[in-house]
Amino acid sequence: MIEIDGSQGEGGGQVLRTSLTLSALTSEPVRISNIRENRPRPGLANQHLTVLKAIGEVSQGAFTGDNVGSMEVVFKPGEVKGGRYRFDIGTAGSISLVLQSLIPILAMANEPSNVVVTGGTDVKWSPPIDYVRNVHLPLLKEIGVDAGIEIVQRGFYPKGGGEVVLTVEPTPGITPLSPTERRRVDKIRGKAFCWNLPEHIIGRMANEVRKGFVPAGIDVDITKEHVIERGGTGCGIVLWTDGIGSNSLGEPKIRAEDVGNVALEGMMSELKQKDGGLWTKASVDIHTADQLIVYLGVAGGGITCREMTSHTRTNIAVAEKMLGGRFVVEETDGNWTIRGP
Repeated sequence: MIEIDGSQGEGGGQVLRTSLTLSALTSEPVRISNIRENRPRPGLANQHLTVLKAIGEVSQGAFTGDNVGSMEVVFKPGEVKGGRYRFDIGTAGSISLVLQSLIPILAMANEPSNVVVTGGTDVKWSPPIDYVRNVHLPLLKEIGVDAGIEIVQRGFYPKGGGEVVLTVEPTPGITPLSPTERRRVDKIRGKAFCWNLPEHIIGRMANEVRKGFVPAGIDVDITKEHVIERGGTGCGIVLWTDGIGSNSLGEPKIRAEDVGNVALEGMMSELKQKDGGLWTKASVDIHTADQLIVYLGVAGGGITCREMTSHTRTNIAVAEKMLGGRFVVEETDGNWTIRGP
């Protein structure tokens, strides 16, 4: 049984998720102790418990420590099985993080999978669901992982209530990731959404983004989504272009223009001026990098990113312990290259 210290590195729920996902993929039992030990509320929260139970169900595994507040979990995976599943986080906990844990496992299943997850679609400290659909999934498609996401209803903090349907097709094998060259950016796509709030908020968020990109000769295509009289209350904007993304969520007393500007600045931080235009600095953005460590671990290959976040470093350390191999991490020309074992 592999022993994982849940307080290492960044010390959050990502240690748990990565450990459980790789345990299911490798059929290696794992014990995770000191879960979120240094957090204000240590141990498993509802979101983490949902991940544990979801991975346990799709891999027909057995676990102990499956209760809110638990500081230690023992997981013994079985055989991964596709099919139809439904998981309810019960709070506004992140649906995106549950899906990211399940996708690589279900890709190795014996049949297609249809998974309904309820909770938060657009909440702090996690990728918005549009980011997963438009940045993460296209990258996975390139390496043989065929997954799709349908947003039935958005869920915001504190009520949650969002619903997403994930579909995953079986794959004969995940191919290695390949770090792409820096690419010239000609178009920025996006989604600006607003539920049960005035419609003008959408335009103000989107216009702030356009003000930053149009003078640079960049085409900006932002889809608008305005919904009233159902679901919760919230707004936000997600931007993407070829493996690079950024986002910003609205909050009470925060101007719509400021929400748009945060997303603009996030995207601009991943780009650089060159030859009279804007180019990507790396093959993926800094947040996508940590989400791809599992795939680098099981299939090899490499990615480049402009910065190594604490989440990425922690994910690498966990993957090395789970897989028994060493990642290669190098800094060259202002970028970091990460290669799987």
